[in-house]
Amino acid sequence: MSNLTIEKGDVENGVWSFDKHQFTTGFYNVQLIPIQDVISINKDEVINKKYYVTFELGTNQKFVATMKEKTYLAIYDSFVKFGNNPSNSSLPIKQNSKMNVVWFSIGLLILIGIFSNSNSNSNSNSNNTSKFRPQECDYLSKDKLDTRAWNTEYKLCSSNYLNIDANITGPSGMSNNIAYYYEEGQAWLVLNMNAPKNIERPFNKLLSSANTLSVKMTGEDIPNEVAAGIKDHSLLPISITNQKYHWKLLKDKWPNGAGYELKFYIYKL
Repeated sequence: MSNLTIEKGDVENGVWSFDKHQFTTGFYNVQLIPIQDVISINKDEVINKKYYVTFELGTNQKFVATMKEKTYLAIYDSFVKFGNNPSNSSLPIKQNSKMNVVWFSIGLLILIGIFSNSNSNSNSNSNNTSKFRPQECDYLSKDKLDTRAWNTEYKLCSSNYLNIDANITGPSGMSNNIAYYYEEGQAWLVLNMNAPKNIERPFNKLLSSANTLSVKMTGEDIPNEVAAGIKDHSLLPISITNQKYHWKLLKDKWPNGAGYELKFYIYKL
């Protein structure tokens, strides 16, 4: 669980938590904002290692929050995977306070039972996680993009951000980085160009990892058009399909103009 402070905006100001892909505040009167209802994240500036971030919701609401880098990366990682898919017409979601008290009491009883059997269950849970881990999660391990444990709930695995030229940073104070994601039926790479003037090694890294991923997933090199589009963005977006797979390359510019993302996808048809 990570904490952040909402400084201003269209939701209640103060300390919120981010956990399990949602923002929460309150105890008896809990307010929730699911990450899927966030349609954009804009990192405005970094002052004394504090990140100032603007969030836009699908309900046309906005708020500005401050947080540590680790919290920002966790939120951004969740947003890339599950965000920009709004489903609620009114935010925040407010839970019934009486039910919260009931569920809290039940939760305490459940936790007592869990802790009493934690040692015996931990080994079996670990084995189950390993047993159901798809081989695709390890396709880019030699590219230093090892993924974390397979998420059985969301059927997804993802790597940490790999910094490229860590000593070269952009306006945000962050270097360019790349991450790998796999979900059943699709895999993708996200290159975050935080230092957009430093292009050679980041583009080469995306090209190399994208080709490795394509060969392992489809048995073919990435299409020539995709390879060209990684370095010549005037060709984007690119979408190519054969009878079994779909390759896609997109560029998303950040609203603050400080950088952009290149996203490479492979889908099984």
